[in-house]
Amino acid sequence: TNIGEMAEFPAQSWDILGSQIPKLKQQYEKYSQYAEANMQSILTVYDTTGMMVLKANYPMTSYIENLGEGKFSMHSLPKMAQFAPVNGLQIDDVDNDGNLDVILIGNNYGNEIISGRLDALNGVIILGDGNGDFHAMTTLQSKFVVPGDAKALARLSGMENDLFIATQNQDSLLIYTNTMKADLKRKTFTPMSIDSWAELVYKGGQVEKVEFYYGAGYLTQSSRTIRMPDNVEKMIVHGFDGNARNIDLVSLTLP
Repeated sequence: TNIGEMAEFPAQSWDILGSQIPKLKQQYEKYSQYAEANMQSILTVYDTTGMMVLKANYPMTSYIENLGEGKFSMHSLPKMAQFAPVNGLQIDDVDNDGNLDVILIGNNYGNEIISGRLDALNGVIILGDGNGDFHAMTTLQSKFVVPGDAKALARLSGMENDLFIATQNQDSLLIYTNTMKADLKRKTFTPMSIDSWAELVYKGGQVEKVEFYYGAGYLTQSSRTIRMPDNVEKMIVHGFDGNARNIDLVSLTLP
């Protein structure tokens, strides 16, 4: 089927685009004229010499895998993480299987009226299999619901369990705990101010790098305290000054 000649047209209305490009308001006398104008005809009155053209070609919420030696690989997350923009996230072993999972919140109510809200994300937990693949839990499975204009997601270390605190713009503050780990009493480690990151060496030989952040995610500062997984047999802490020290795991106490 012949679809005819293709042309690029502006997605925004004359009013909205004109508020950003004042000269555009004088180019046309009627909305009907602007409605028939494509990008080529709009740009004819401007000097486009050396004009920079930017293209959005990858809209997926993803994670970047570090392959080593300066090489990286992009991986998109499951469909439930693509329903709206993601703002806040936390990394944790949610289901206690030894693999890291991701807790995500998002949405955006601040768009122009012509675009409307991006509000289809109600918070989602995606479970990792340890090999770089993830699958999403349903809301019924996770009981994790953050339906508003969700922004920051922080992790605070409580007396018995971690607290995950989600903020929603002009809405309620929501606090969750992981009931899958409610009966687990785990030792905690609180780094010193000069500590930057740690190597956790597991009994099976796996090595995990844990960073002690001063600020992380969307305007968020989580606790620098970490809860020690049961099958960690060695911990090496690295400081901002380049020095490293071994941590005596026996000396760590229960909260």
